[in-house]
Amino acid sequence: MAKILAIVVAYNPDIEQLNRNILSYISELDSLIVWDNSDISIKNSLIKDDKIIYMTQASNIGLAKPYRNALDYAYAKSYTHLLTMDQDSYWEDFALYKDYVLSQEPQAIYGPYRPLQSKRAVQIESDATLILSYNLINSGMLASVRVLKDLDAYWDKLFIDGIDEDLMCKAIIKTVPSYFVKKGTFFHSLGYPVQKKFMGKTYSFSDYSAMRLRDRYRSLFLLRRKYPQIKQIHKRLAYDWLRVYPIRIILGSEHMFSKLWAMLYGSIQGIFSKID
Repeated sequence: MAKILAIVVAYNPDIEQLNRNILSYISELDSLIVWDNSDISIKNSLIKDDKIIYMTQASNIGLAKPYRNALDYAYAKSYTHLLTMDQDSYWEDFALYKDYVLSQEPQAIYGPYRPLQSKRAVQIESDATLILSYNLINSGMLASVRVLKDLDAYWDKLFIDGIDEDLMCKAIIKTVPSYFVKKGTFFHSLGYPVQKKFMGKTYSFSDYSAMRLRDRYRSLFLLRRKYPQIKQIHKRLAYDWLRVYPIRIILGSEHMFSKLWAMLYGSIQGIFSKID
């Protein structure tokens, strides 16, 4: 019988929104770890539910380490599956997604289908419920604890960005399939969406802080060095983050110079940091 543990990592959240989001899926879980990275504890502001397990190290330690701790906890406590969620993500009909995943092959990784994300997926011109793709994101990902342990998921050299991409690379190497699932409705905010006009045309993109950009570039260069055989990492680095994103920042992002410097500094860290 399936036993599901979930983890949501919180960092200075809108507490009312976080509680609403948790309520959209907690009823279908056996337990939920709320890992608190916030500057001020949110423990006493969380909804009251016996399924919630509050954890913290009283500092912001990113995502990889809390995820890894949750995986080790799940393994030690005999949970069968682990669900990872972002604080700003929520579901409609989470039960449809959960029940479908649990009915599928356990030796795979599953994530919610989103039209925005599907642009990077393997294109299947059908109404298939499963879409093979190695572009899943952390939030909404549901997988067997055994599979995640076998893949040595959640590399602790990473902080926030690149954790899902690292897992996808490991899945590719070990030929573990990864699927988008068209069940339930999943809502997730990607960065800070902004619109800018340039030469009469409106461009939409996600804006990130300088600190987040530094982490993003650091993680991509680390992954490029760790997985030189994985072409999708090279393509994403070359297209999304060395061509598209610098142009967007130059065209319309606030604090342009600090963000361009953060991208350069993160790249240098990723190139020269130790991998092992």
